[in-house]
Amino acid sequence: MDTLNEPSLLYRRAYFLARVIIFLLGSVAAAWGAYQFSVARQNQPVERAASDLLKGRGFSSRTLTKLISDSDGAAAHAICAPSELRSLVVLRIALLKSEIADGKALDNAAYLRLYQQVLAALECSPSDSYLWEILFWLDASRDGLTPQNTKFLRMSFGSGPNEGWVAFSRVQVALPLLDRLPDQLSQNVIDDFVKLLNTQILYNDLAAVLANEPRGVQSRVIGSLKATNLPVRQSFASALRDKGVDVIVPGVQAPDRPWH
Repeated sequence: MDTLNEPSLLYRRAYFLARVIIFLLGSVAAAWGAYQFSVARQNQPVERAASDLLKGRGFSSRTLTKLISDSDGAAAHAICAPSELRSLVVLRIALLKSEIADGKALDNAAYLRLYQQVLAALECSPSDSYLWEILFWLDASRDGLTPQNTKFLRMSFGSGPNEGWVAFSRVQVALPLLDRLPDQLSQNVIDDFVKLLNTQILYNDLAAVLANEPRGVQSRVIGSLKATNLPVRQSFASALRDKGVDVIVPGVQAPDRPWH
Protein backbone atom coordinates (compact mmCIF):
# COMPACT_ATOMS: atom_id res chain seq x y z
CA MET A 1 0.00 0.00 0.00
CA ASP A 2 2.82 2.41 0.94
CA THR A 3 4.52 1.59 -2.35
CA LEU A 4 1.38 2.50 -4.28
CA ASN A 5 1.07 5.86 -2.51
CA GLU A 6 4.75 6.85 -2.84
CA PRO A 7 4.43 8.54 -6.29
CA SER A 8 1.46 10.51 -5.03
CA LEU A 9 3.39 11.64 -1.96
CA LEU A 10 6.38 12.68 -4.07
CA TYR A 11 4.07 14.62 -6.39
CA ARG A 12 2.50 16.48 -3.48
CA ARG A 13 5.94 17.36 -2.07
CA ALA A 14 7.15 18.54 -5.46
CA TYR A 15 3.99 20.59 -5.94
CA PHE A 16 4.38 22.17 -2.49
CA LEU A 17 8.06 22.94 -3.14
CA ALA A 18 7.17 24.53 -6.48
CA ARG A 19 4.55 26.72 -4.79
CA VAL A 20 7.09 27.84 -2.18
CA ILE A 21 9.63 28.71 -4.88
CA ILE A 22 7.03 30.66 -6.88
CA PHE A 23 6.00 32.53 -3.72
CA LEU A 24 9.61 33.40 -2.88
CA LEU A 25 10.34 34.54 -6.43
CA GLY A 26 7.21 36.67 -6.42
CA SER A 27 8.20 38.23 -3.10
CA VAL A 28 11.70 39.01 -4.37
CA ALA A 29 10.28 40.49 -7.58
CA ALA A 30 7.84 42.65 -5.64
CA ALA A 31 10.56 43.85 -3.28
CA TRP A 32 12.89 44.59 -6.20
CA GLY A 33 10.13 46.46 -8.02
CA ALA A 34 9.39 48.53 -4.93
CA TYR A 35 13.10 49.31 -4.55
CA GLN A 36 13.44 50.31 -8.19
CA PHE A 37 10.33 52.50 -7.95
CA SER A 38 11.70 54.16 -4.82
CA VAL A 39 15.06 54.85 -6.49
CA ALA A 40 13.35 56.15 -9.64
CA ARG A 41 11.15 58.54 -7.64
CA GLN A 42 14.15 59.66 -5.62
CA ASN A 43 16.11 60.54 -8.76
CA GLN A 44 13.35 62.19 -10.80
CA PRO A 45 14.31 65.75 -9.73
CA VAL A 46 17.95 65.03 -10.57
CA GLU A 47 17.10 63.72 -14.02
CA ARG A 48 14.76 66.64 -14.74
CA ALA A 49 17.40 69.14 -13.65
CA ALA A 50 20.06 67.39 -15.75
CA SER A 51 17.77 67.53 -18.78
CA ASP A 52 17.16 71.24 -18.19
CA LEU A 53 20.89 71.89 -17.84
CA LEU A 54 21.61 70.17 -21.14
CA LYS A 55 18.95 72.36 -22.76
CA GLY A 56 20.77 75.47 -21.57
CA ARG A 57 18.92 76.32 -18.35
CA GLY A 58 21.07 77.56 -15.48
CA PHE A 59 20.88 76.71 -11.78
CA SER A 60 22.53 78.36 -8.80
CA SER A 61 25.33 76.56 -6.96
CA ARG A 62 23.05 76.27 -3.95
CA THR A 63 20.30 74.56 -5.96
CA LEU A 64 22.74 72.18 -7.61
CA THR A 65 24.29 71.27 -4.26
CA LYS A 66 20.87 70.54 -2.76
CA LEU A 67 19.79 68.42 -5.74
CA ILE A 68 22.95 66.36 -5.52
CA SER A 69 22.60 65.95 -1.78
CA ASP A 70 18.92 65.00 -1.99
CA SER A 71 19.68 62.35 -4.58
CA ASP A 72 21.33 60.35 -1.81
CA GLY A 73 24.11 59.32 -4.19
CA ALA A 74 22.78 57.22 -7.03
CA ALA A 75 26.38 56.21 -7.66
CA ALA A 76 26.32 54.38 -4.33
CA HIS A 77 23.40 52.13 -5.28
CA ALA A 78 24.28 48.51 -5.98
CA ILE A 79 22.36 48.52 -9.26
CA CYS A 80 23.62 49.85 -12.56
CA ALA A 81 21.43 52.85 -13.38
CA PRO A 82 22.90 54.66 -16.43
CA SER A 83 20.38 57.50 -16.54
CA GLU A 84 20.73 58.37 -12.85
CA LEU A 85 24.52 58.15 -12.93
CA ARG A 86 24.79 60.34 -16.01
CA SER A 87 22.35 62.87 -14.55
CA LEU A 88 24.44 63.16 -11.40
CA VAL A 89 27.56 63.71 -13.48
CA VAL A 90 25.76 66.46 -15.43
CA LEU A 91 24.80 68.18 -12.16
CA ARG A 92 28.27 67.84 -10.67
CA ILE A 93 29.91 69.21 -13.81
CA ALA A 94 27.51 72.17 -13.78
CA LEU A 95 28.32 72.77 -10.11
CA LEU A 96 32.04 72.59 -10.85
CA LYS A 97 31.78 75.13 -13.68
CA SER A 98 29.64 77.40 -11.50
CA GLU A 99 32.21 77.31 -8.70
CA ILE A 100 35.08 77.94 -11.11
CA ALA A 101 33.17 80.93 -12.51
CA ASP A 102 32.78 82.20 -8.94
CA GLY A 103 36.56 81.99 -8.46
CA LYS A 104 36.55 78.90 -6.27
CA ALA A 105 39.49 76.56 -6.84
CA LEU A 106 38.82 72.83 -7.18
CA ASP A 107 40.84 70.93 -4.60
CA ASN A 108 42.48 67.66 -5.58
CA ALA A 109 40.19 65.50 -3.42
CA ALA A 110 37.06 66.96 -5.03
CA TYR A 111 38.57 66.52 -8.48
CA LEU A 112 39.42 62.87 -7.84
CA ARG A 113 35.94 62.22 -6.43
CA LEU A 114 34.32 63.64 -9.54
CA TYR A 115 36.73 61.75 -11.79
CA GLN A 116 35.86 58.48 -10.04
CA GLN A 117 32.15 59.18 -10.43
CA VAL A 118 32.57 59.62 -14.17
CA LEU A 119 34.51 56.35 -14.33
CA ALA A 120 31.75 54.61 -12.34
CA ALA A 121 29.12 55.93 -14.73
CA LEU A 122 31.17 54.76 -17.72
CA GLU A 123 31.54 51.32 -16.19
CA CYS A 124 27.75 51.16 -16.12
CA SER A 125 27.35 52.67 -19.60
CA PRO A 126 30.60 52.25 -21.59
CA SER A 127 29.13 53.55 -24.85
CA ASP A 128 28.02 56.92 -23.45
CA SER A 129 29.69 59.51 -25.69
CA TYR A 130 28.94 62.38 -23.29
CA LEU A 131 30.72 60.65 -20.39
CA TRP A 132 33.78 59.97 -22.55
CA GLU A 133 33.85 63.64 -23.52
CA ILE A 134 33.63 64.71 -19.88
CA LEU A 135 36.41 62.28 -18.94
CA PHE A 136 38.54 63.86 -21.67
CA TRP A 137 37.75 67.35 -20.41
CA LEU A 138 38.57 66.50 -16.79
CA ASP A 139 41.81 64.78 -17.68
CA ALA A 140 42.99 67.40 -20.18
CA SER A 141 42.09 70.23 -17.78
CA ARG A 142 44.42 68.79 -15.17
CA ASP A 143 47.21 67.14 -17.18
CA GLY A 144 47.01 68.87 -20.54
CA LEU A 145 46.64 66.95 -23.78
CA THR A 146 48.10 63.42 -23.52
CA PRO A 147 47.93 60.24 -25.63
CA GLN A 148 45.69 58.75 -22.95
CA ASN A 149 43.04 61.47 -22.88
CA THR A 150 43.00 61.80 -26.66
CA LYS A 151 41.78 58.19 -26.55
CA PHE A 152 38.89 59.38 -24.37
CA LEU A 153 37.95 61.98 -26.98
CA ARG A 154 38.26 59.37 -29.72
CA MET A 155 35.89 57.12 -27.77
CA SER A 156 33.39 59.98 -27.57
CA PHE A 157 33.42 60.45 -31.33
CA GLY A 158 33.28 56.72 -31.94
CA SER A 159 30.32 56.07 -29.65
CA GLY A 160 28.29 59.19 -30.52
CA PRO A 161 29.26 60.71 -33.87
CA ASN A 162 25.84 62.25 -34.59
CA GLU A 163 24.37 63.21 -31.22
CA GLY A 164 23.63 66.92 -31.56
CA TRP A 165 23.73 68.04 -27.93
CA VAL A 166 26.83 65.92 -27.26
CA ALA A 167 28.48 67.39 -30.37
CA PHE A 168 27.83 70.94 -29.16
CA SER A 169 29.31 70.15 -25.75
CA ARG A 170 32.25 68.38 -27.40
CA VAL A 171 32.97 71.34 -29.68
CA GLN A 172 33.19 73.67 -26.69
CA VAL A 173 35.60 71.31 -24.94
CA ALA A 174 37.80 70.36 -27.89
CA LEU A 175 37.93 73.52 -30.02
CA PRO A 176 40.44 75.32 -27.74
CA LEU A 177 42.79 72.34 -28.25
CA LEU A 178 42.23 72.10 -32.00
CA ASP A 179 45.80 72.86 -33.08
CA ARG A 180 47.23 70.30 -30.65
CA LEU A 181 44.92 67.41 -31.40
CA PRO A 182 45.96 64.62 -33.78
CA ASP A 183 44.89 65.36 -37.36
CA GLN A 184 41.91 62.99 -37.43
CA LEU A 185 40.54 64.23 -34.11
CA SER A 186 40.91 67.88 -35.09
CA GLN A 187 39.03 67.11 -38.29
CA ASN A 188 36.33 65.37 -36.24
CA VAL A 189 35.92 68.53 -34.16
CA ILE A 190 35.60 70.68 -37.28
CA ASP A 191 33.12 68.20 -38.77
CA ASP A 192 31.05 68.45 -35.57
CA PHE A 193 31.06 72.23 -35.89
CA VAL A 194 29.91 72.11 -39.53
CA LYS A 195 27.17 69.55 -38.80
CA LEU A 196 25.85 71.74 -36.01
CA LEU A 197 25.96 74.79 -38.26
CA ASN A 198 23.96 72.95 -40.90
CA THR A 199 21.09 72.50 -38.44
CA GLN A 200 20.50 76.26 -39.00
CA ILE A 201 19.40 76.77 -35.39
CA LEU A 202 22.71 77.37 -33.61
CA TYR A 203 24.20 80.31 -35.51
CA ASN A 204 24.47 82.57 -32.47
CA ASP A 205 25.64 79.82 -30.11
CA LEU A 206 28.37 78.65 -32.48
CA ALA A 207 29.40 82.23 -33.24
CA ALA A 208 29.80 82.83 -29.50
CA VAL A 209 31.96 79.70 -29.20
CA LEU A 210 34.18 80.64 -32.15
CA ALA A 211 34.50 84.25 -30.99
CA ASN A 212 36.45 83.06 -27.94
CA GLU A 213 39.04 81.19 -29.99
CA PRO A 214 42.34 82.56 -31.36
CA ARG A 215 42.55 83.78 -34.92
CA GLY A 216 44.24 80.63 -36.17
CA VAL A 217 41.42 78.38 -34.93
CA GLN A 218 38.83 80.76 -36.34
CA SER A 219 40.51 80.65 -39.76
CA ARG A 220 40.64 76.82 -39.79
CA VAL A 221 36.98 76.48 -38.90
CA ILE A 222 35.76 79.18 -41.29
CA GLY A 223 37.88 77.76 -44.10
CA SER A 224 36.02 74.47 -43.70
CA LEU A 225 32.65 76.08 -44.43
CA LYS A 226 33.10 76.07 -48.21
CA ALA A 227 30.99 72.91 -48.52
CA THR A 228 28.00 74.40 -46.66
CA ASN A 229 25.12 76.12 -48.40
CA LEU A 230 25.53 79.83 -49.10
CA PRO A 231 22.51 80.85 -46.93
CA VAL A 232 24.09 79.01 -44.00
CA ARG A 233 27.39 80.82 -44.50
CA GLN A 234 25.62 84.17 -44.84
CA SER A 235 23.65 83.68 -41.63
CA PHE A 236 26.74 82.54 -39.77
CA ALA A 237 28.80 85.46 -41.08
CA SER A 238 26.11 87.82 -39.79
CA ALA A 239 26.14 86.09 -36.37
CA LEU A 240 29.93 86.38 -36.24
CA ARG A 241 29.81 90.10 -37.02
CA ASP A 242 27.29 90.56 -34.21
CA LYS A 243 29.86 88.94 -31.88
CA GLY A 244 32.57 91.30 -33.08
CA VAL A 245 34.41 88.71 -35.18
CA ASP A 246 35.66 90.39 -38.34
CA VAL A 247 36.52 87.57 -40.74
CA ILE A 248 35.91 86.71 -44.37
CA VAL A 249 33.54 83.76 -44.76
CA PRO A 250 34.02 81.94 -48.11
CA GLY A 251 31.55 83.14 -50.72
CA VAL A 252 30.03 85.80 -48.47
CA GLN A 253 30.48 89.42 -49.47
CA ALA A 254 31.96 91.53 -46.73
CA PRO A 255 29.75 94.42 -45.58
CA ASP A 256 30.56 97.91 -46.75
CA ARG A 257 32.78 99.86 -44.39
CA PRO A 258 32.22 103.56 -45.24
CA TRP A 259 34.84 104.61 -42.72
CA HIS A 260 37.60 102.88 -44.76
